[in-house]
Amino acid sequence: MPIICFLGPDGSGKTTIAKALARKFEDHHFNARISWMRGTHTLASLLARFLSRFAPFRGSDNPYYGISIPSNTRRIWQLLEFISALPILLVRFVLPSLLGYVVIAERYLPDFLVWVSLTTRDEDYLKD
Repeated sequence: MPIICFLGPDGSGKTTIAKALARKFEDHHFNARISWMRGTHTLASLLARFLSRFAPFRGSDNPYYGISIPSNTRRIWQLLEFISALPILLVRFVLPSLLGYVVIAERYLPDFLVWVSLTTRDEDYLKD
């Protein structure tokens, strides 16, 4: 089954449209599931909470955790973010799709990539 993605800034209507679309699919006897992902999941989240206690990592690049990633650890953090996102991708998107659900993503991989790019202050992240 497909994964349908909506992208846009907060307040632009992604959730409203996703809910309406899910109802339409269900009206036509399709199983629909609304999912989302943004940034910093699982292991990266735990590590961010821990590192935010130490001065070299304190900052505002990631406002949820109050951290900034030093430039010399940027690539390792990006890898950690990607590894941490894999279970989210599998459980919220791939598995439901394989089980026959139409997955409607109100935030998806592009949002995650932008999140990591901003958190690590790496303008070239999306170019690599």
